[in-house]
Amino acid sequence: MGSDLGINTKLETLIKVDDDFNIEPNAVEELKKLYDIERLREFGDIPFLIKRMEPHDFAISYRNAISSAQIIVQLFRKNQVPRSTGIALRLGNHTPSSCTLILAILNHNCYFYCNDKMILSKALHCQMCDAGIDYLIVNSYMAVGSSFFIELDSFIVYNEEYKLYKLKYSENNVGKATNTVLPPNMCYIITTTGTTGVPKLIYVPYECIAPNIVALSVTTPGITVMQMTPSLFRQFGATAIRERILHSSSTLRVLLLGGEAFPSNAELVTWMEPQVLQQKLVCNIYGITEMSCWATMHVLDSLHSLVPLGTPIDDQTVLHIGPPTNETLNKSKLHSGELWLGSATRRCYIPEDDNDSISDQVCFRLTGDLVRQHNHSVVYEGRSNNVVKRAGQRINLELITRRIEDCLQIGELVCCLWQEELQKLICCIRSLELKTKTQQRAQTFNILSKLLVCQQPDRFVYLQHFPCNAHGKLDKFSLLNLCTPMVQPAQDILISFLHDRLECVDSPTHNMQKRRRMDQPIRQPNPTGYDLSFRQAGGTSFHAITLCREIGLQMCIDDEQRHLFELLLDENIPLRSILSYLDSVKLVAHNTKLKSVQPVISSGGSGLIITRVEPPALNFQFHWRVCFKKCIDSPVAQYESRYVCVGAHSKILRTLDAQTGQEISTIKLTDRIECKVTFISENLAMVGCYDGTLYGFNPLTGNLIWSVGIGGMIKAQPHMSLDRSRILVCSYADDYNVICLSMNRQEVLWCIRLGEKGIFASPFELPQEQAVIICTLDGSYYRISILDGAVQWKQKCSEPFFSTPVFLGSSENLFLCAEVTGRVHACSLITGDIQASYSVEGNIFSSLVVKAPPTHMGYSFVLFGSIDQHIYCLRCKTGSGQIPSFELHWKLNVGAPVYATPSIVTIEPNGHFVFCSATNGSLLLADFNGQTLWTDKLGGEVFSTPCFIQSLKRIYLGCRDNHLYCLSI
Repeated sequence: MGSDLGINTKLETLIKVDDDFNIEPNAVEELKKLYDIERLREFGDIPFLIKRMEPHDFAISYRNAISSAQIIVQLFRKNQVPRSTGIALRLGNHTPSSCTLILAILNHNCYFYCNDKMILSKALHCQMCDAGIDYLIVNSYMAVGSSFFIELDSFIVYNEEYKLYKLKYSENNVGKATNTVLPPNMCYIITTTGTTGVPKLIYVPYECIAPNIVALSVTTPGITVMQMTPSLFRQFGATAIRERILHSSSTLRVLLLGGEAFPSNAELVTWMEPQVLQQKLVCNIYGITEMSCWATMHVLDSLHSLVPLGTPIDDQTVLHIGPPTNETLNKSKLHSGELWLGSATRRCYIPEDDNDSISDQVCFRLTGDLVRQHNHSVVYEGRSNNVVKRAGQRINLELITRRIEDCLQIGELVCCLWQEELQKLICCIRSLELKTKTQQRAQTFNILSKLLVCQQPDRFVYLQHFPCNAHGKLDKFSLLNLCTPMVQPAQDILISFLHDRLECVDSPTHNMQKRRRMDQPIRQPNPTGYDLSFRQAGGTSFHAITLCREIGLQMCIDDEQRHLFELLLDENIPLRSILSYLDSVKLVAHNTKLKSVQPVISSGGSGLIITRVEPPALNFQFHWRVCFKKCIDSPVAQYESRYVCVGAHSKILRTLDAQTGQEISTIKLTDRIECKVTFISENLAMVGCYDGTLYGFNPLTGNLIWSVGIGGMIKAQPHMSLDRSRILVCSYADDYNVICLSMNRQEVLWCIRLGEKGIFASPFELPQEQAVIICTLDGSYYRISILDGAVQWKQKCSEPFFSTPVFLGSSENLFLCAEVTGRVHACSLITGDIQASYSVEGNIFSSLVVKAPPTHMGYSFVLFGSIDQHIYCLRCKTGSGQIPSFELHWKLNVGAPVYATPSIVTIEPNGHFVFCSATNGSLLLADFNGQTLWTDKLGGEVFSTPCFIQSLKRIYLGCRDNHLYCLSI
């Protein structure tokens, strides 16, 4: 290793290691003295290891790590990996071997870049091109596309195998940083969380992270430290924090909270006794990734005083309020404004922001945080992007949040959110104890009385939990989805608003005896309930605008929306009359405008045509929903119309009662689930997971019965053979992407590699043939014997298959498959040859659905969705000895790309219908003539294929707002 490990030589001299790994008594102190920038470059986080480990243990670990790192560096040299280049890491988990990998990369004077282990090869390739990184190390079992990377070598570290790849470049994907010469002192690349805007690549040199370690190690020598965001820390719960974590007898000595606004004094007193501050250091730590990362720190000395951002952790960091210029740097600071952080030495390279430096001496970065000066300290005021415009007035969500905090009870939290589409201000209150409606209403009135009219929320939502995102911060996106109600009828929108503001809410009666004329004034001297006017009930012009905007989406005529606004502001019109008016106006069928006012041109000139949509004979209502904490992209499975089962990105797998939505069982796997569950019996089902494992489980109890490692991500539904003797699993494994298991013992019967990529589409078994059709992501499709895996024929298309193939009809030797680029093929089951094709404009990720004869004049209908925002229905005419042909029966624009597979919904005696969903959350029901009968919209994107249970007349589908929905017809 020579010069690479010059510091290593010093360490090995100090550590007198014999067969028993003894170490000199003064060695640890000498090791600490070597801690400087060069040491950091060589060993990363080893100073902390030195503090925590006994000398004997450190000696063993150190020698093992150095030995392995030396081997890896030699491998880099053998493969001509140049110095000062970037090496990306795509690892399943962080282990001792991954730490050694980082050590070797730094010892080779390179910098590292950790990627999401689940990112697909194409997206990974784009990221690396943008970052200007040429090399990639992955766990050997993780798939990497050969069209994007060249495999150079493989090696083993601590019994874990890794592969080294080199990036394939083309003229079309030269990234932003490819042609940029970076300074030679780079340590790693990190991506911002997006708090200060669109996530950016940050190139971090050693000088930027050294102050983090130096300052904190000087402040907290030899003690136990906990560092996290306030939101993540709250997950422990106030009781556990007070009685265990911050108890005087706990081992914790330092608590560093950063990344978000520091907890309020009211919350702090629920976490600890005042004397705890005499025993432990509780710190507000602040910084940005662009300086990587901590810049200031404040140690609390009281639970009741204002908590500032603190003082700089090194003498090079500069704080400046307002845009720094050569003129303002020499003048007194502003009292309030946006905070800029500057440093002469901590200069991260950011391709998007390489003009941020205003002088050769100090490089300033904008934090996006509003601050003010208070007694020579800087106090956090909120995010600059939390100022929104509401009905012409600017409001600060942070300011409203702090005013509401003063009204809360001990242990309660508040978060104010802005719903941009509907221009709604939503107040979320986390209350650990359930409140009755009366208690909620009392608190709502108290809060409203303390706020200006323009600050009053449109809606109050009480929750027992605030979600966190992957960075440990409050997940405002998920919180907004939880708090945004599903699309409601117009009357319900108004009633929901009034419910929070009327002390006595009766049920509005809409029969003729109770109705008044719109122009009849209120004659009661002291009206109550729905005899109040909107203003008397607490409504303001702000609220009227918000309500009219939301309800107006359902109105066919704009004048009706304006008239509703006038009624809401008229103090002589009772609420009961306004609700009656909403009964009388013409609303679009079930809450969503299907046809807007469109200009038409005719021979007689131009004009406007208004298309009204009559209420359909069929309608849906939302029956129940269940939260899975993260996105549900998996198709929903059902068993005998009694249970439904689905997995989510949260790793949660749930079985629910199909009628009530009541939980039957819940399982937490080790990684996300996008695979559809296969039911074998009432007591046994199986599902594939992103961790490369096929799990057998009892859906009634939630017990895991068996598991089989497949070696790659499983997205295709595992297939149980028609004779129930075998399990066929298709995956993204690098070695064998099709594995056949015995049903009884889950033993591998055969395995095969098909194509050069993974398999997304589920296999399709041919009845009475003991063979399956399998389509792959390299465009190949095969007929395989299910008995021994023998390839009976193979065909090749030019593009990948995401769509699961389907049998065309019981009397035809044809099946259908769809290339992702929009080509649908009818193929021979005997040879695999393409007999007929049909092309659409957009990509096809949806699977194909066939409605076979008996139908209209012997045609089969083929349904699928496309990302060109259409649902397609093709007619396919076939017959004995006749060449099949496709014709477009109809296509329907649903307003957003369609990834989920449409469902054929049979409702007696009405007949057959098509149910589909789009990525913007839109839901749609159409007849087989392509006429829309009903539409609605969920609060998140939909990629999940729905499940229809005919006997219950219910549809179940997952959504990216983290919920599974049940709709009843």
